[in-house]
Amino acid sequence: MLSALSILLLCVVSRFHSQVQSRLERVGTGVLRFATGKKVIKDLPMMKQTTITLDEYTKWLSNHSSIIRELVDHQMTTYELDINHMHEFIHEGWLRTERELLRERGVWGPDRPSVLDKHMLDMTEGPLRMRIKMERNEDFYKHYPFRVKTDVCIMPTI
Repeated sequence: MLSALSILLLCVVSRFHSQVQSRLERVGTGVLRFATGKKVIKDLPMMKQTTITLDEYTKWLSNHSSIIRELVDHQMTTYELDINHMHEFIHEGWLRTERELLRERGVWGPDRPSVLDKHMLDMTEGPLRMRIKMERNEDFYKHYPFRVKTDVCIMPTI
């Protein structure tokens, strides 16, 4: 008589053997198929053959070709918009980088500030309500235009 342990061992070995055997069969058929170059063709269900007229065929063909044409046109326009947007984004980035490099105290900026540059106090307040930051006043000459002084004063006579 076999003990319970030997029966359990025999059962496990037989299961292992059957698993290995099934995997080898699957690998073997795959290798055989690869070596022979044949593909397994599953039987397709038979489809009903329908008869259509030439007029129906041309309508379907024109319908499908117009759908494809619209799809390709849409893809082309979105592609062009994406490319234009990307170019604008890159151009703005380069302009921003150029401004930063050429600004007043930038890497390649001017050595000395211009005499014509005017500054004003920044409106943001620091501690104790102090305004200690100067910013460039781009509108100085718009607000304070140059006026020619006239030497001659005309006094009304009495």
